[in-house]
Amino acid sequence: MACEKEDDATKNEQAKELITGFVIIDPDNNPIQDIGEPNEQHFTGGSVAVSSYPNPTMNVITVSVSSSTPSKMSVWLTFAQLDQSLKTTTYYMPPAGTPGTVAQEFAADMDVAGNVSFDVNITALPPGPYRLYFKMGQELAWRNVIIKRQ
Repeated sequence: MACEKEDDATKNEQAKELITGFVIIDPDNNPIQDIGEPNEQHFTGGSVAVSSYPNPTMNVITVSVSSSTPSKMSVWLTFAQLDQSLKTTTYYMPPAGTPGTVAQEFAADMDVAGNVSFDVNITALPPGPYRLYFKMGQELAWRNVIIKRQ
């Protein structure tokens, strides 16, 4: 029984990191096209907006945050998995690591007020699907990111 519960927990964690789609975004932060059905989470209430670009990316992700009230934010990247429905796209690739495992942390309790942008070097990470998380207070948002170098 314990093994079944452990297996269920692993399946639930992997399902949480399952990417059913993502948005292609150019280097100027302009959305170009949806691939599949993006299952991204946005902050509620409209007081905080986050974006990351370009997507797919090769070596650097630019993260932009706009907050109407001063807050603290944490930002990190986890390994994810692309849904089988994306297998016929040119973007499909297997996970670069165990889905749900933190691949890189960028900021912990970073002060955010107004508009903030910063670049994150991701050259040390292998190509693959990732989920970029943003946490403010108890609220969590995320974007689906693809690192592709071919």
